[in-house]
Amino acid sequence: ALQTAGLKGGVEPGAGGVDPGIGNGLVVGTDPASGASLDIGSTVALIVSKGTAPVTVPSVVDKSAEDAGNALKVAGLVLGEQIGQFDGKRAAGTVIGTLPASGQQVGGGSTVQLVVSNSLRVPPIAGESQSAAAGALSAAGLKMTVGEQKFSAAIDGGKVIGSTPAAGALVAIGRA
Repeated sequence: ALQTAGLKGGVEPGAGGVDPGIGNGLVVGTDPASGASLDIGSTVALIVSKGTAPVTVPSVVDKSAEDAGNALKVAGLVLGEQIGQFDGKRAAGTVIGTLPASGQQVGGGSTVQLVVSNSLRVPPIAGESQSAAAGALSAAGLKMTVGEQKFSAAIDGGKVIGSTPAAGALVAIGRA
């Protein structure tokens, strides 16, 4: 369009600004501004967008997935799909990390995925009947295998005396 009007165009170094609505490398304006009168052969400087402002991915480790998602939105980022991963130290639904990692600079509006613990907690089943224990484990997303019978002075015969792993332990999905 500039050549058709008999003008020369060039990019003005360092003149571009951050513009969330206009992608990196696209023209956001000219110098002189559009509509100015110029002599044929004059040069018009193109002002090019630097894209969106950089944003630091916030640390959301140990937050709930909901709280972490809100923190990402407040930072000007978009919440992507969650990635489930076993973590023996964090309960299900607790954020383990992000992709890209916290502390990294990304463009505003970038998508960030949450890596969320999908660990399951072993429920207490000592003193329960075998069928009640199986139901509690199943409800927790766990499988049960029956071990050898042992004597317990504290728990009546025919009842479950414990589990391996123990009640309260965090385990991977489908683990006994």
